[in-house]
Amino acid sequence: MQSADTSPWFVAALLAVIFCISAFVAGCGGGGGTSTREQPIITPPEYSEYFYCQGNYQDALPNDIYGRTIAQAGCALTCTAMLITYTGTEMSPPQLMNVLGPTAFNSYGQIKWSYAGNATQGRVRFIGPSSPDWASIDKSLVNGLPVIVHYIIPESPCGHWILIAAKVDGHYIINDPGQQNGAGIGIESSWAWTSGASPQDLVDLMVLAKVSSW
Repeated sequence: MQSADTSPWFVAALLAVIFCISAFVAGCGGGGGTSTREQPIITPPEYSEYFYCQGNYQDALPNDIYGRTIAQAGCALTCTAMLITYTGTEMSPPQLMNVLGPTAFNSYGQIKWSYAGNATQGRVRFIGPSSPDWASIDKSLVNGLPVIVHYIIPESPCGHWILIAAKVDGHYIINDPGQQNGAGIGIESSWAWTSGASPQDLVDLMVLAKVSSW
């Protein structure tokens, strides 16, 4: 019986084959481990590509007992239009308002979140409003979905809705419908934000979105 070849060149060649096989298996996911997603599941568009400023629209809000316009009190509607546009269905605030119709607005001209997804035939579903859960907000941002939030304005009966678009180096980046240059700014630069306050100090409501398909 012929003895096995144990010459140095044969051993080196055998080790090279073993290394290649191991590398191939690892590259195909043979390790069986789990990974943590650190990037959004989609490639987010530039902030300005889905930004709308409510001040550009003088359309009357449906059902509003005060007779206000989108420019005056349409921040929630405008945020909703931004989020729907972000997911691939381009829709300005007046277009969204007309598609939904008066039944989707309360007596203060504010959008009813349970109706908002009807403009996308249910492809986008809005959940809320509810008290802010920052873990859920951060998770939504990591998954590539902005979050609509409302913050209080101290010593005022009013508040303001904005769209949190991303979290970069620990800071929240927003699209603020209340400013002409409100695309991709820090949350602390939002209209009427209290100087020195943190998001946790002022944000009192959130509306999450679920998307069935992109």
